[in-house]
Amino acid sequence: MNLDSSKRRSRTARPQRPLREQMREAVAQAILDAAEEVIAAKGLRDASLLAIARRAGIAVGTLYNYYRDRDDLVRALFEARRGEIAPRLVAAAHALHGETFEARLRGYARDVLQIFDERRRFLRVAIETEHQRIKARGKGPTAVLAALLDGIAALIAEGVAAGVLPPGRDEIYTRLLAGSFRAVVLLRSERDEPMVPDAEILVETFLHGAARRPS
Repeated sequence: MNLDSSKRRSRTARPQRPLREQMREAVAQAILDAAEEVIAAKGLRDASLLAIARRAGIAVGTLYNYYRDRDDLVRALFEARRGEIAPRLVAAAHALHGETFEARLRGYARDVLQIFDERRRFLRVAIETEHQRIKARGKGPTAVLAALLDGIAALIAEGVAAGVLPPGRDEIYTRLLAGSFRAVVLLRSERDEPMVPDAEILVETFLHGAARRPS
C-alpha cells in the first residue's frame, strides 16, 4: 500500500461540512417546504407562521431563528424556488440542438410544463402573490419569467431563421407563447391536473391554429 498517495488523497478530499451546518440547512429547507405547502393550501392571508411551523415539525420559536417574519420567509421561498426553476428553463431552451424548429418547440413545451408540473404548489403561491409583489416593487419580470421569455424568444428567432415563422413578429409570438404557458398552468393548477399532456395542444395551436383541420 502506498501511504504517500493515501495521504495525498486525504489532503485533497473535500472536507465534510459540520453536522450542525447540515442540520441547520435541513431545517431551513423543511420550513420552506412547509411554507409552500401551507400557503398553496390556505392562501397567503391564512397561512400563519404557527401553521407553517407545525407542518415543518418545529416550534414557532425555532422558525423565528431562521426568518424574521412571514414576509422574510416568503421572500426566501421565492428566491429558493426561482434559483431551482430558472436554470432548468434555460437548459430546456438549449436542448435538442440540431433538430427541426418544430421538434425543438415541442420538446421545449414538454420540458417547461414538466418543470412547472413538478413545482405546481409553488406556482399556486406565485400566482396568488407575484403580480402584487412585482407591482409594489415597480420592477421587471422575475428570474423565472425572464428565463421563460428568453427561452421562447431564442426559439422564435430560430423559427424565423429557418423560414417556418414570418419575420417581424418575434415579440408578439414570444408573448403569445408565454401567455399559453400561463393559461395551461392556471387551468391545471385549479383542477390539480397534469400539465405535460397540454404541450402538444399548445404547440399545435401556436403553429397551426385552433380550427379543426380536414381529416
